[in-house]
Amino acid sequence: GLFNFVFDCLWLYWLGIIFFDFLNKRQFLFIYICSGILSGLIFLVFSSLPIFQNVVNPPFYSGAFTLAAILAATTTLVPKYEFRLLLFGNVKLKTIAIIYFAIEFLYYIVTNRPAAIAYFCSILFGIGFIYALRAGMDWSKIFKKNENRRVKMKVVVGDGRPPQQVHRYDLPNQDQIDQILDKISLSGYDSLNSTEKEILFRASNKK
Repeated sequence: GLFNFVFDCLWLYWLGIIFFDFLNKRQFLFIYICSGILSGLIFLVFSSLPIFQNVVNPPFYSGAFTLAAILAATTTLVPKYEFRLLLFGNVKLKTIAIIYFAIEFLYYIVTNRPAAIAYFCSILFGIGFIYALRAGMDWSKIFKKNENRRVKMKVVVGDGRPPQQVHRYDLPNQDQIDQILDKISLSGYDSLNSTEKEILFRASNKK
């Protein structure tokens, strides 16, 4: 329905603002696209099992699965990030995510159990991506081949003009950013020193 569409668009906008402060567009798209494909395949597999064949499984909105993966990844990235809500004051992103996941998951448990399994797997995928990234494994690098080719084409231009600027979502020093993210996850944003805050500021505002 229209309400679900508008609500999901607002969610993606808010989460995207946070996500792009720390990571890049390629990683965002990887989570969004792959979580949708993965959850769809899992739903097809489980809905075809004999235990679910005699149960009426109504259609589900697949956009909720990709949103769940993005929310899970962002929450794992910065669990202590806070939103200022009108009636509740400052609320941590982790708290909002837990309540949202609980409501959605219980809804699918009651109405569509194969979808509930796929929804849970989408959440795990988002969490797993961030943990893998912290361990030095960026799954989104499978999308990086074309990016590298475009960068090489820019470098060989020798007409005296300055090289084209890097896309604003491509962070300058990913290893340093990852270390800062680990520190935020463990101790919160306030634990950063002025240099680390400056690095995040320059990374998030790079044009």
